[in-house]
Amino acid sequence: MVGGIAATMAFNIVDTYFIGQLGVPELAAMGFVNPVVMTIVSASVGMSMGTSSVLSRALGKGDPTFIRNIASNSILLSLLLSIALTIIGLTFNDQLFRMLGANKADLERIWQYMQIWWPGIFLIIVPMVSLGQIRAMGRTGLQSRIMIYASIINAILDPILIMGFYMIPALGLKGAAIATILTRLMTLISAFYYLKFEFDLLDYSKNILGHFFDNSKTLLHVALPATCTNLITPFAIGVITAMVATYGTNAVAAFNIANNVEAICRITFFAAAAAIAPFMGQNMGAEKFKRMKIAVRYCAYFCISWGLFLALVIALVGEMMARFFNDTPEVVEIATLYMYIVPISYGFFGLVRNITSGLNAMGRPLPGTSISFVRAIILQVPLAIYGGANWGLAGIFGAICLSNIVASILAFFWNRRILSRL
Repeated sequence: MVGGIAATMAFNIVDTYFIGQLGVPELAAMGFVNPVVMTIVSASVGMSMGTSSVLSRALGKGDPTFIRNIASNSILLSLLLSIALTIIGLTFNDQLFRMLGANKADLERIWQYMQIWWPGIFLIIVPMVSLGQIRAMGRTGLQSRIMIYASIINAILDPILIMGFYMIPALGLKGAAIATILTRLMTLISAFYYLKFEFDLLDYSKNILGHFFDNSKTLLHVALPATCTNLITPFAIGVITAMVATYGTNAVAAFNIANNVEAICRITFFAAAAAIAPFMGQNMGAEKFKRMKIAVRYCAYFCISWGLFLALVIALVGEMMARFFNDTPEVVEIATLYMYIVPISYGFFGLVRNITSGLNAMGRPLPGTSISFVRAIILQVPLAIYGGANWGLAGIFGAICLSNIVASILAFFWNRRILSRL
């Protein structure tokens, strides 16, 4: 999963690098786009987690008929969700980005990207749900290979479509969106091939479709809280992006760079969370509760130790990483400031992510949603407002760090209580 998630993160890294070569205004435009993209991706992750949770528990119990019903109808449900989000996005695009602090010039650049991206939402959500099904079957290696191949294709298409190549004109931000959509289409085709011909999960016979509403209720029991959990983080980031925007275009560009570096650092935590979800779900279905408790303890050891190591490394190379994307002095200075402060909490964030992922897989999504709400809304946003008013950008970044640490303590003890009851 580390390889697969690293490849997925490379989508944004490659985009950010080539867009950074276009200039600071284009980089800032992507800084506004990122929270919105993260919101949609988070919704798709919530659907994927709901599907994976139900499928993994059904697999633990040994129920092949129910597995096929859930797999087929989750794809249909995700397609309907995609259509609704596309309509909403195209209708309220400008209003949405104005709320994030974008000005008229920003909106023109943002639209170059979003006019392609909004209609392609189904190529974000449906493949994510499909890969969640593959993961639920215990085939994380296969999921990883699909993600890696997709990243390679994106890395090839990005410079061609963004910068231009021979007869192909330079399309800038529009080219970045086209590259992303084409890559996701290839991911969808690959995932569908394996789901149909290797796992034999996709079946749209009248009997299967007749269970659509019942299956949807089962899926949404986990998917809705999981989606809310995942939406809370980009909402908070959107609020913080608006705060950062008050410090100017360079600050937004720097925040965008720091977030992309952060994405690299979080790869191992996301990989562990992706692996522990089917493990917890299958063992829940098989009622092997002691194994679940041991697994969570090992995850805690790993997250904290690895997170502290990452903080040390980033403190040493953060400035160099910022210059890799853009060498504007103020942009580098602000991005480096972020990377001195926030990485201290990466391991604690990783622990929260692993615990909420495990809880969702167990069919206990509400505690995970509550923990995420406390971290992002109760702690992060108010602390960022207070910190920004008193210490500027350093105060905002410090608020992110502190909220991750406090939330991880809450998550660990709440999760331990749930497992002890089992």
